[in-house]
This record gives sequence, structure tokens and C-alpha cells, in this order.
Amino acid sequence: MARILCVEDEAALRRILAEELRDAGFEVIEADDGLQALDLIAETRPDMVLCDVTMPGLSGYDVLARLRERADDLADIPFVFLSALADRKDVIAGRQLGADDYLTKPIDLEMLLATVETRLARVRRLEARMEAERVAAAAQARREDALTGLPTRAAFLTALAEVLAGGPQRLAVLFVEVDRFRQLELALGSDGAEDLLCGVAARLCASLPPGTRVARHGSERFVVALDGPGRVLECAEDLRRSMGAPYEVGGRRLFTTVSIGIAVHPDHGTEAAALVTRAEEAAHAVAAEGGNASRVFRADQAGKLLERLEIAHALRDALSAGEFELHYQAKVDLATQTPIGAEALLRWHSPTLGRVSPAVFIPVAEETGLIIDIGAWVLRDACRRMKAWLDAGFPADFRVAVNVSVQQFRQPDFPEMVRAVLEETGLPASALVLEMTESALAGEDDAGMVATLAMLRMTGVSLSIDDFGTGYSSLSYLGRLPADELKIDQSFVRGLPDTAGSQTIVNAVIAMGRDLGMKLVAEGVETLAQGDYLGGQGCQVGQGWLFAKPLPADDFARWVLDARVPEAG
Repeated sequence: MARILCVEDEAALRRILAEELRDAGFEVIEADDGLQALDLIAETRPDMVLCDVTMPGLSGYDVLARLRERADDLADIPFVFLSALADRKDVIAGRQLGADDYLTKPIDLEMLLATVETRLARVRRLEARMEAERVAAAAQARREDALTGLPTRAAFLTALAEVLAGGPQRLAVLFVEVDRFRQLELALGSDGAEDLLCGVAARLCASLPPGTRVARHGSERFVVALDGPGRVLECAEDLRRSMGAPYEVGGRRLFTTVSIGIAVHPDHGTEAAALVTRAEEAAHAVAAEGGNASRVFRADQAGKLLERLEIAHALRDALSAGEFELHYQAKVDLATQTPIGAEALLRWHSPTLGRVSPAVFIPVAEETGLIIDIGAWVLRDACRRMKAWLDAGFPADFRVAVNVSVQQFRQPDFPEMVRAVLEETGLPASALVLEMTESALAGEDDAGMVATLAMLRMTGVSLSIDDFGTGYSSLSYLGRLPADELKIDQSFVRGLPDTAGSQTIVNAVIAMGRDLGMKLVAEGVETLAQGDYLGGQGCQVGQGWLFAKPLPADDFARWVLDARVPEAG
């Protein structure tokens, strides 16, 4: 049932119009002025608005102007004026504001119903056409990669399966993977990395015989099907040399290499998916040994990829099955030796795989995209837990830190999601710290990155740069970031206080953070000597096994309330 908003300050006329529309089968909402109309539009999302022009306060023209200025789909609601102003200039004024029609008073009820039906029918046709276009675009996206124009993995597998079903075939599948692409992506930024991939795709197609089936398997990976595998090793070597020639990216001359894995039908599999998997296993084996080579699949290569696939499969159900848990590691004020915060650390106990290290499963979650949903759960659970702790008597300035992956950070609605979680859990924004790695931030477009960070800061949360000094950025970018906290990576803390190199790096980071007004947090503090040195140099906060190992939530809460922190020597 279509919903109509009838805006008319004359109660008697509004009642007549509403009754006529209800008798015709429409749901009718009534408003007697412009302000109420705007509120009801936002609240009820009507399918159409019938609005008087001359009303106290906001006129109908004002209502339409504000509606058309909206940035959402409500801006396009069909809007029909009802007015005693029948002059041509009044009708033109309404049309110029975006009115769909203009009915003059006294209202002809038959004309009113005909206008409503016509406008709604036009909207339904438009929506049907847009849905058909969406379905067609989705089907096209399944067949064609939007970046390179190559067929997608799904389209490649379908075409290859059809070829194999046509009878005995001798062919080879090549899996081509750009070496060290993650580092290249961080150095080039998102746009530069995409330009590189387009160059790789174009060169790949140009380097192969005409008619060869080529597809983008995902990210920096491509697949090729070669008819007649007799020259496959020679072809793979030619392809490797061709891909190693320089690329022009963003005005820079760039060299890269590829790892190529080869699987032959029917020796290594009789189905399309199996051949691609075998070729991928061979490519991964090449990459693990430094890349820039090609190799035919061997059975002993299957283990590691199979393990990764098992982890990916188990991860898909881990969140809904409640297999994740957060542990918390204390952050301690080095001057007072009291806990002032905690970092939430994800743990996974799989019923089939047992306890899986974060160093193993988090990269898989990032590769598969599951990290977005997992990260949202971590944020929500940490905020809920922190709110409960504050209610239970934790210090009012105690804060919880949550790690944010680069995939989460790239989501357009990430700042809004953070805001929604804070509102849902009731946690004050000042009690939340978002930790992002230096390399993740350095790989982002400057303007977009700073804008996202600024939106996050507007929510009231604090921002921390994690693992500082280990990424691929220069120090110059640091001053442009609206960050509050700098974490000194444990690889630098480990050599304190005796290693001169570690001292030099840590002292420089502390001095830089202090000059920029950032709080300094040292990770991996394991000895009293390290804590004393860091505190003496001006680092305010320490985190590490000297104070406490990561603990389950209840154990951590007891530890904080008991304040069991060792005294500095």
C-alpha cells in the first residue's frame, strides 16, 4: 500500500483529501504545517507528498526546497503542489524547485487521484528499471573484473569447466602472482597499486598467444589457461621475463616480478577448480622462496595451502559460533606504576583446529575480507566490556584500545559505525582508543586518510599509531595525522637499555612524539630496566609482560581492581 503525506493547513480540506485517498486504497499521513511535514517525511518515508503552497511558517516552496537539498533517496520523492495560486509564474516557480505536478484549488478529486496514480506508476516503472539495471550490473560484475576488464575468477572457472566437459583435453593452467605486492601497495598507495595491476593485466594479455583465456583471480593474482601444454615451461619463462620489464606508475619507473605456478590437465586434476588450486599451490611455493620464478605443481606443496584453506573455512563460522574471545593486556603509567588502560587482543579457540595463533588467523581473515565483520565484533565487545568495568568501579579515565585493520579503515561508513557502537553500548567516546598501524595509514591516500581520521576524532575517540617505525612511510607524514598517541614497537624496546641503536631510535621517537604533543606508549616492556629507561626518557606508558600478560576479561578486571603492579627498581 502506497503511503501519501498530505500537507494542508486547512483542516476541512485536508480531511476531505485524506478520506478520498484512503477510500482509493492509500495509506495517508496528515500534516498541518511545513515543519511537521519535514519531520514526518524523515520519520515515515512516504511514497509521495501532496503539499499546500501557502501555509503559516514554512511555505510549500520551502518544504520542497529543503527536501530536494537532502543527500539521501528522500530527495527524489514525488512532490505535488496544491494551491489557489493559479498564475503561470507560480506554476513555473514550483516546477523550478523540482515539483512533479501542480494542482489548483478547488481540487478536482478525480484529477487528484489520476495524478497520484500516474506519478506512483512512473516511480514504480523507474524502480523496476533501476532494479533490472542493478541485476544486470551485478551479473556483469560476476563476469568481468571492474578494474582490469578481464574475466573474473568465477567466469574463468565456468569457461574452463565447459572446455573440460567437451571431451579429452591437454591444457595447462598458470597461476601468476605479483611478488611482494603488499609492500608495493603500501609504497604506491591505493591508486598507484591499481595502476600497476592494470599494467600487469595488459602486459599479461599482450605476452600470451591470441585467444588465450586470462582472468583476474583476485587482488594481485591472475590465471591463464594454455591449450596444448607442450611449450608451457617455455611460455611461463617468457611470461616471467616480460613481466619483469619496468612499469610507468605515477610518473615513476617501477620494477616488479612474478611467481608462476603451473598445473597440467589431466596430470594434476581433471576439474577446473582443482587445476587452479594446484597451480596456486605451486605459485605460493615459488613466492615463499623469493619469487621471480616458475614451477610445476608437486604433491608435497599442497600442505601449507590446505592448512590456510582450512583456517579460512573454519573462520567463516567462528564468529556466529561464538568461538572468539577478547583478552586484555594492561597499559601502565610508568611514573605511578598504576594501570590506566588496556589493549583488547583477539583470541580464537576453534573446535576443529584448537587454539590458533592470531599471527596465523588474522592474515587469513584479512585476505578473505572476514576481518571487517570480526573487527566490528571486537569493537562492540570491547566497548560493552569497558562500559561494564566503568560501572563496576574502574577509574573514570581508564581507556580500552582496539586494533583497526586497514580493510575496516577503508570502509566509507567506518566513522559512523564507531559512533553507532558507542551509542549502542553507552561507552563514553573518551574511553576508547583506536589503534592503527603506521604502514596501514601510510598506504592510504593522504586527503582521504586525514578526512577519515578527522571524522573519527569528531566522535571524541582517541587515535593511536601502532608499531611506529616499522612501516614504509617517512617520519614527515606524522605531523599531518590527527593522532593522540604513538606506540613504540617492541622490536626497538627489546634492545633497551644496553643497545646503543635501540636507545637512539627510542629516544628519537620519544622526542618527536613529545614535540607533537602525543602520548608515548612502549610495547613489549619485559624488564624493570626497560621500564626505568623508558620512564626516564619521558615515555609515559608501558605495556608488556613486566606488568601483566594478556588476560581473559574477568581475570583482567580482578587484576586492575587489586592493582597488582610491580614497583620499579
